[in-house]
Amino acid sequence: MPASANDATELLFRLGQISKVRPIVMCVSALDQADGNALYTQPKHPYTGALLSAVPIADPNLAKTKQRIILEGDVPSPINPPSGCRFHPRCYQMKSLEAEKQERCRTDEPELIAHDAGHIAACHWPLDARIIEDLADTEPGSSE
Repeated sequence: MPASANDATELLFRLGQISKVRPIVMCVSALDQADGNALYTQPKHPYTGALLSAVPIADPNLAKTKQRIILEGDVPSPINPPSGCRFHPRCYQMKSLEAEKQERCRTDEPELIAHDAGHIAACHWPLDARIIEDLADTEPGSSE
């Protein structure tokens, strides 16, 4: 048990460093899980993409290029979750799919499937475009 506030802060910092895998959970069901860099730069689930689109970027030039995803509709009830994919009532990606693909989202609960080494996601139609640009490849203040 920490002896002081400084010890408690250090303990919390160390616990944060231990957790290298970041899960995204909705209604007690994992949707997207990967190490931090993969999850932040290449999310596979639309809910993860929407969450990450809300993260502010300090660099004004990069912030101008970022596309914010605004979710519509109500958050589903954890007591009475929707059938199929729990995110389908608010999924911006599902709205652009053909009718039979939309029906699969409404009726079949997606399983966690491996997409890359250590990256799993529960989505029938996972994202393939980057939501957050890889900041490691861009110099602060540049517009590239």
